[in-house]
Amino acid sequence: MTSTDVETGGHSVSVIIPVYNAERYVAQAVASALALPETGEVLLIEDGSPDGALAVCERLAAEDDRVRLLRHPNGENRGAGASRNLGIEAAQCKYVAFLDADDYFLPNRYEKALAILESDPSIDGVYEAVGVAFDSPEAEAWWTVHRPDGEVTTVSEGIAPEELFERIVGGGHGYFCTDGIIVRRTLFERTGLFPTHLPMAQDTCMWWRMMLAGRLAGGTLDRAVAMRRVHGENRIIRDASVHRLYGYLAAREVLRWIPKELRTRERVRLIRQRQRSYLYWYVRGTAGTLLRRLGLMRARS
Repeated sequence: MTSTDVETGGHSVSVIIPVYNAERYVAQAVASALALPETGEVLLIEDGSPDGALAVCERLAAEDDRVRLLRHPNGENRGAGASRNLGIEAAQCKYVAFLDADDYFLPNRYEKALAILESDPSIDGVYEAVGVAFDSPEAEAWWTVHRPDGEVTTVSEGIAPEELFERIVGGGHGYFCTDGIIVRRTLFERTGLFPTHLPMAQDTCMWWRMMLAGRLAGGTLDRAVAMRRVHGENRIIRDASVHRLYGYLAAREVLRWIPKELRTRERVRLIRQRQRSYLYWYVRGTAGTLLRRLGLMRARS
């Protein structure tokens, strides 16, 4: 990363927001980030949206000089991974936080995370709990069936950074998600950028790399620091089974990426075990969908 850190006035966080088909939501996402005094800049990466998101982003950038609007060449759509990468490369602050355009931060977003990062230079990033906001009863019903672990995505306990990869990838300790991650910008020098050839699960791949190449600590784990909005257009709802397939591909990508000095027999075993799990649930979900469709066809005949 070649850009210079911007930390004047205590503003030390670059917030990266990929924007695609988020005309209805992105203004709230930006407002939630700008409301926090530690936010030095908000990077909106407009990803060729077919709706009116670009016009909203242009207005937001014109209203506040902390908001920067970025686009891919020729206004192309290149996906969330490429959009986050564009933001990372343009970021100027010491720390980088991620926020999806249909989600929003809560007032306590940086409270504990920045205290940890400022007090311990050996920590590269902090993961925290993310809550759920439902846009409709249908979205809530889907979540209740498919994500019965509750309405807060979190790691169940404090885990030493040296043990985090094995504990999280091994399963049974929860997990963290995009809106709850904040890292030192320098960490990307070790992890590289998000893989752009995966349409889904690039974030899974990146978090695994971060756990291997850096030292991540738990921040606020018992209450949300950000809210993830669940609605009918979420890809996890529309493509739940396909997401499992890309989880398998993300695990394969991590196996290809992992440097020799970070590779152990136990880590390889865990990654391959998780691959098999992703593939099992993908096949099971696909077969279930096919059987339901066959049942409908028989009912009509």
